[in-house]
Amino acid sequence: MKCILSRLGATMPRFKYQQPKVYRCGKRPQVWRADWYVYDTDNRRKHRTGTFGPTAATSRAIAQQACNERVQTETSQTPPKTAVPTLSQLLTDVYLPLKVRWSRNTRLNMRACIRKFIEPALGAMPITQLNRVTLQKHLIVLAEQSVCLTTIERVRMILHAALDEALENDYLNRNPARKLEIPPTRPRKETRSLTEQEVSRLFGCLSGEERLFFRIMILTGARLGEVLALKRDDLTPGFLRIDQSAMRRELGPTKTRKSRTVAIPQALEVEIRHWLEIRLDSWPLLFPTRSGGVRQQNHWPARLLKRARGATGISDLNYRMCRATCATLLDADIADVQAVLGHA
Repeated sequence: MKCILSRLGATMPRFKYQQPKVYRCGKRPQVWRADWYVYDTDNRRKHRTGTFGPTAATSRAIAQQACNERVQTETSQTPPKTAVPTLSQLLTDVYLPLKVRWSRNTRLNMRACIRKFIEPALGAMPITQLNRVTLQKHLIVLAEQSVCLTTIERVRMILHAALDEALENDYLNRNPARKLEIPPTRPRKETRSLTEQEVSRLFGCLSGEERLFFRIMILTGARLGEVLALKRDDLTPGFLRIDQSAMRRELGPTKTRKSRTVAIPQALEVEIRHWLEIRLDSWPLLFPTRSGGVRQQNHWPARLLKRARGATGISDLNYRMCRATCATLLDADIADVQAVLGHA
């Protein structure tokens, strides 16, 4: 047996990755110390010893992390890291570029969430200084600022996923966002639907393009970006095709990446065709800019909404109410309502 082991020992692979534990050494003062082995080009083992700070000023976790980095560098010949990235650098250079399957709208929304709710408080911190207490306090502060539950859940998801990437790239030994809890937040405010009197007042106070815009929103249940992306060829006898959405002056896929066809009343079809006939241009979009481009959601639609609130006296009017009103008016089962509204 000894001969067999001796023969195997010459060709057995060495352990490339070692995880020595730091221990206290010395009397006064004590220091953190660890032992490991390295192998030269002739496969000869050499003993290494290192100290990682005094025990009075350095915690075991910090000493262990420094030990792991040094051992990994010496045993696997990986170049030492010149600098630990900040959370903002991690999100910009590592996390976001890897999300290749996100749609353009999703990417814009995630960037906005990072820019508004993560980077101001945590962006400048090196990721090695982040811990569960710091991240949990940040979520609590967001809840105290009346940030909605959906946004806080998105912040937690982004932090967890980004720090997982740091863990995979050997910047961290563990993910500090792994056990974050959602703090109590303000309850979600349900979007109410418009009453019949409010709908009649809305249609009566508006005219032309503005009236047609709200008519399509309420009678089809389409999202704001989907209405802004409607084209001439989307109108067919009795139906309206919804297959694109507008965001930042560009057209892209819908939220669910699916196309749907919605039945429309004959009166609405007549209004759309009349609107296209009296227009003096041949732009493909139903609601284009003066130059034929795609309108931004926070420009003309925002001004239209403000005028509609003042004309109708409905102070809480918003475009989500149009979708809720459509769902209320539809006399169909849940599956049909979801199909019309374009839910996943």
